[in-house]
Amino acid sequence: MCAIACQNIIQSVFKKNSVPEGVSNIIIGNRNVGEWMSNDPRIPLVSATGSTRMGKAVGKAVGERLGRSLLELGGNNAIIITKDADLDMALIGAAFGLWYCRAKVYFYKTIDHHESVYNKFKEKIVHAYGQLRLATH
Repeated sequence: MCAIACQNIIQSVFKKNSVPEGVSNIIIGNRNVGEWMSNDPRIPLVSATGSTRMGKAVGKAVGERLGRSLLELGGNNAIIITKDADLDMALIGAAFGLWYCRAKVYFYKTIDHHESVYNKFKEKIVHAYGQLRLATH
């Protein structure tokens, strides 16, 4: 969902600045799609998110054709909060990132913090998550 949200944002920015359609695209697919993109010389840059195993395969295939790759592998959606951060703004970004980008996220592994704001921010995010409700059908 994060990829789709980011793509929608970039498309609106591109449109306002007369950047031609198709400069940036998102493709969500299975292994076959990834292999096709990795091996297609018409695609100069492949950006992929997934496991380390997937990244090794993509990196090897793209590298063999002298293409470029950007790989986000096995990450845990890290967020760094500095001592002078706007905690309300950080809460919006952290809550969105934690909720929409990863279903399985561990609070203590995910948020690096400055000691002076840890307890205050922890209270804010616990309160925010306490207000979330899952829709059931």
